[in-house]
Amino acid sequence: MNNPSMTENYHSRPGGLRFYPQSSNKMARQIAISAKRGRSGNGILGCVCRMFRKKSNLIRRFSGIAVMATALISQFGFAMDGNLKKTSQAYQLIVSVEDQQMTLLENGKQVRSYKVSTAKNGVGEAFDSDLTPRGRHEIAEKVGEGAPVGMVFVALIPTGEIVKVNEPGRWPIVTRIFRLRGLEEKNKNSFDRMIYLHGSPVERLLGSPASGGCIRMRSGEIVELFDLIDVGTPIDIVEGPLPVVFAGSQY
Repeated sequence: MNNPSMTENYHSRPGGLRFYPQSSNKMARQIAISAKRGRSGNGILGCVCRMFRKKSNLIRRFSGIAVMATALISQFGFAMDGNLKKTSQAYQLIVSVEDQQMTLLENGKQVRSYKVSTAKNGVGEAFDSDLTPRGRHEIAEKVGEGAPVGMVFVALIPTGEIVKVNEPGRWPIVTRIFRLRGLEEKNKNSFDRMIYLHGSPVERLLGSPASGGCIRMRSGEIVELFDLIDVGTPIDIVEGPLPVVFAGSQY
């Protein structure tokens, strides 16, 4: 899911060369230095040096282009063979309010299922309603990477307090947070409502409506999910059961 390490070297593979940031800059510098010193030799480096030996302005431009290309490769995952390098799998989340379950799809195939808790008072999109919004959303932010299991968050900031599972009288947001952004007219306020998919210590209530509008799940499971999916992953919140959703009647 992440971009390649900045310390990796470029290497050949079937279909072409793949360049990573550090090696692309290094190669550009080698070309410029070798050309200025009159070195040629055989192979690609030699050919490029002979082309640019007396054209220092083009060498500078080439170096600049190499840096720009490196940024594109790092940001978007392009490979030199013209293919788009996948930086993450095609994941999708579906939350069923009726089932109080969430499923994770990978390329349309179910790979995980989780017990969750949506709002105790039902579904809806109004501000200050404590209701879970319906419809298509996406992961807008990921918060809590590296935090200990049970770490309490307030306003997306870790407090330093650790809460145990099912600790009496406690139901804070813990461990990891996915902040949601609504992608439909009816739920476009979900981001400002601070609707989250988050870890909860109240695991005994998972599988039943119990939250104040967010979607709760087990800490151990949200840690795994946090490492699987990226910002931009779609999440559909539907009222019907998951089998009906898979039949395509909900969206």
